[in-house]
Amino acid sequence: MTYFTTAYNQVISESVNGVVKDYMTDAIGSVVGYRDASGNIENEYWYKPYGSVLAKTGSGEDPSFMFVGGPGYMEIGRSFATNSVRDRIYDSTTGRWTTPDRLWPSEAAFDYALSSPIGNIDPHGMAVLSADPCLRAAPLPSTSRACDAYGSAVYPVGRISLACFCKCAGDSSWAQEVRGCLACEFRRGTNVVVAHVRCYAAARYTIPAETVVACGTICGDAAKLLSFFPTVMRSFPWPDRISP
Repeated sequence: MTYFTTAYNQVISESVNGVVKDYMTDAIGSVVGYRDASGNIENEYWYKPYGSVLAKTGSGEDPSFMFVGGPGYMEIGRSFATNSVRDRIYDSTTGRWTTPDRLWPSEAAFDYALSSPIGNIDPHGMAVLSADPCLRAAPLPSTSRACDAYGSAVYPVGRISLACFCKCAGDSSWAQEVRGCLACEFRRGTNVVVAHVRCYAAARYTIPAETVVACGTICGDAAKLLSFFPTVMRSFPWPDRISP
């Protein structure tokens, strides 16, 4: 009998007939090794960009999840059909899906992860996501404790209170998405300006300028914030994410 343990939508370990494998993963969630119940490293893995195993050390049995295993790519070990990824089957040998995208021809039929397997993943076989966990963090409401976690921290341009702005932004789709991303970046110690640029630039929803102005005024110096913000955003290929 095999049991799997998950946390925050990530597979983190498996237990096969009582034998535990605790996964060690890389930036895109590939299992690069696993430890036994005593903490000893059993096997280690190195992958080619599209997922084929380049090298392996150790003589233990391979885990059920390997390439992008954390997000749920299950090994099925068939020729030209190596991974079950929920809605579709992926082949790491060719670096392509075995069935066409449901949205074809609007989307490429068989291409995997926009041909960028190091920076992107597709954990459902239906939508490409950034491999960076913060850019795909779960949305958070304005009542989240993440807002209080900022304490007295401020955005340096305009001295905007992060806790104040976090709550003031409300609960629209864009606000919850950006709030989740920023909370993740804050936990891992990313520079405040860098975190905001990354999270706002990656937002999938239109960010209303009136909300930025209103909350910037309430929580700090909105004029200085707005004089800086458009300049930064123009360095990214998503300027249309800020509505006039």
